[in-house]
Amino acid sequence: MKLIDAIKSFINRLLNKDKTQSNIQKTKEEPKSKSSAPTAPWFELAHHELGVSETKNPKRVIEYLKSTTLESNLCVPSTPWCSAFVCWCLEQAGVNSTKQAWAKSYLNFGFKTDRPNPGDIVVFSRGRASGHVAFFVSSGLFTVTVLGGNQGDQVCIKDYPKFRVLAYRTLIK
Repeated sequence: MKLIDAIKSFINRLLNKDKTQSNIQKTKEEPKSKSSAPTAPWFELAHHELGVSETKNPKRVIEYLKSTTLESNLCVPSTPWCSAFVCWCLEQAGVNSTKQAWAKSYLNFGFKTDRPNPGDIVVFSRGRASGHVAFFVSSGLFTVTVLGGNQGDQVCIKDYPKFRVLAYRTLIK
């Protein structure tokens, strides 16, 4: 039910072009996005986590890891945690995640899309067996910009080559 409620809330926010909301957005000091559509709640949470790092905020990284099915002895900042960050953001927004610490667990999550929107999930290749997962921000000719965890040992926005994209996944069909 949490997933359905989160999706309904997100769709309602997309359809609601209230003047009050646009006035609030205009007063923010952050750069204005190209789209006036509201962002998904999990993506907003991810934005609030920008700057969290393994060295400065190890307890927060451990909190991300605990949102997965990892055994507690593996919940240490040196454990790869990109998937744990995605799990934590989704769970905090009331959406069931894969609860897996493996990035490729998101390859079949939600619905496949070829036209991702901000907040959609991007799964990347990394070597033969491992991968990387993060939230879509934008794309260029050769790169995809994502907001994710464990990108240079921190939560940040970073570009990755498009040839590494394995899947774009959305929660809205």
